[in-house]
Amino acid sequence: MLQILWFKRDLRLADHAALTAAAARGPVLPLVIVEPAYWQQDDVAARQWRFWHNCIADLGDAVAAHGGALTIRTGAAVDVLADLHVSHGRFTLWAHEETGNDWTFARDIAVRRWCRARWVAYH
Repeated sequence: MLQILWFKRDLRLADHAALTAAAARGPVLPLVIVEPAYWQQDDVAARQWRFWHNCIADLGDAVAAHGGALTIRTGAAVDVLADLHVSHGRFTLWAHEETGNDWTFARDIAVRRWCRARWVAYH
């Protein structure tokens, strides 16, 4: 079964527990979701976007150096996951636990609900 690793703020391959666990269970689709609604929050600045964007480019290079390809999608996380569910079928979702703001907390709750409703394991 496909393992989707959702990179949020943990934009690295080394010392990444969720990546290690996912890779031990099957093929991994590395995923970054660009969430426009997040970048419109009052506590998010343009400099953070520039830094994150540069880190995504570096992550893409690191994934490519290991023979893979970083998947980048734009939209609400639940919508992106729903599209991947249609295109790839069943998968297991993995992510590193992040500390964010109220918006990311609510987003993660919505993702957990989406996963539970579709019997998608989320670690």
